[in-house]
Amino acid sequence: MSPRILKQRKGFTLIEIIIYLALFGIFMSGAIAMSYNMFESFSRSRTRMLLQEEGNFLIAKMGWALSSIQGVNVPVTTGSILSVNKVDVSIGAVTIDIDPVSGNDMRLARGASGTQIINSASVKVSNLVFTHGMNPENVSASFTLSAVTDNGVLLSQNFFMTKYMRK
Repeated sequence: MSPRILKQRKGFTLIEIIIYLALFGIFMSGAIAMSYNMFESFSRSRTRMLLQEEGNFLIAKMGWALSSIQGVNVPVTTGSILSVNKVDVSIGAVTIDIDPVSGNDMRLARGASGTQIINSASVKVSNLVFTHGMNPENVSASFTLSAVTDNGVLLSQNFFMTKYMRK
C-alpha cells in the first residue's frame, strides 16, 4: 500500500463517532439517574431518622409526665388531652395536648411555669389519643408524626406507648 492510502485510514469514521456518543449518552443518563436515586434515598432516610428521633423524644416526655404522679385527671377513659398531678408539688399538674392555634404541635404545660411546644418545627403531630385503663392502672398514648423530605415527599410514622402506674 502506498503511504497516501494509510494516511486516509487514520482517525474515526462518522459512524464510529455517533456510536461512541450514543454509548456515552446512555452511560451518562444511567449515572445521573443512579445519582438522583441515591440522593433521594438519602433524603428519605434522613427524614425517617428525624421522625424516629422526634417520636422517641416525645415518648420520653410523656414517660416523664407519667412518672411519680399522684393520679390521672384527664382522660377518664379516652381523650386527646393528658393531665396528671405530680407527687412533687413544686411541679404541680402536667398537661400534654395539641396546640389549638397550630393544630399540629404537641405542647406541655407544667404547673404555673407556662406552656411550651415540645416537637420540632419540621415535624407535625396528629392523631394524639390518650387512653386511661384500669386493672392494672395504665395510660397509653398514640400519635402520628409527619415530615416532608427535601424533595417534597410526605413521610409519616405512628408511635405508641403504655405506662403502668405503681400504687
